[in-house]
Amino acid sequence: MEETLKQILIEMQDMKKEMNQRFDSVDERFNELNHKLDVIREQTAANSEIHSPVTDIQKQVDDLATDVKLIKRAVTNQ
Repeated sequence: MEETLKQILIEMQDMKKEMNQRFDSVDERFNELNHKLDVIREQTAANSEIHSPVTDIQKQVDDLATDVKLIKRAVTNQ
């Protein structure tokens, strides 16, 4: 009986080691995913900061294109 209990204890200890290894592996993967998520957040923030000035410049270009068309019409109609 005692030998059987010792064998069960050994098996349980082995299972505990295996589970700890698996948890370590899962923790490592979560850390990698968190790092990747942080990088994506930084890229998204940077893209948002760049997008606003680009949109403003595009509007200015569109306005200038309209002005040029009006000036061309005014010059050609004289």
